[in-house]
Amino acid sequence: MIELIVTIMLMATLSISVGLNVSNLADRQKVKEQSAYKRRIENAACVYAEQMGLVQSTCNSSPASCRISVSDLINRGLVNKELKNPLTNKTAKEDSTIIQITWANNERKCTYS
Repeated sequence: MIELIVTIMLMATLSISVGLNVSNLADRQKVKEQSAYKRRIENAACVYAEQMGLVQSTCNSSPASCRISVSDLINRGLVNKELKNPLTNKTAKEDSTIIQITWANNERKCTYS
């Protein structure tokens, strides 16, 4: 009888452990997908900045001109309007995020926040 109880407890512990690991894998996948989405938007924003000739002096003198909306990127054909944000499950055309263009050590940085 004791062996049966111990066996049941071990199986329950093992089941819980496996369940948690599967859950963690799904969470890690979502984080990877969200990072990929953000990188895609940021890369498109940097291409946009290059196309528009946005330079450090422009951004320093007029910071608002170095704020790019996702809709600007869609309108320029740099982002597919149907691209989905895996975190919110909304399409890019529904994304109201502003990407900020900044410079660090004379290097352009595009930040989706």
